[in-house]
Amino acid sequence: GADEEGERYAAMRVDYDNLAAAASAARESFSVELGEAHRRANMNEIRYRDEMARVRKEHEEELDALKQQVFSTETVLQQTTDELGTLRALKSEMRDRAEEAEARA
Repeated sequence: GADEEGERYAAMRVDYDNLAAAASAARESFSVELGEAHRRANMNEIRYRDEMARVRKEHEEELDALKQQVFSTETVLQQTTDELGTLRALKSEMRDRAEEAEARA
């Protein structure tokens, strides 16, 4: 009676202690795995940010180079337009002189 009850209680207590220890170990293991997963996620996020920064920098450098080319082209175009205006004025002046010379002749 009482001895059996005591043994059964002791056996249940051992089972409970074993389960509690297993649960604690599982929690600890889960906690470690979760920490590791967080660490990997953070590393991936850092790598992603670094990669995005690198790509953005590359694109900005390409864009700056293109802007510089456009600026150079616009400068050359402006110089050419100015020279063309000078040549037209010169041509007009020569035509006027030729007409004056013809009129005098």
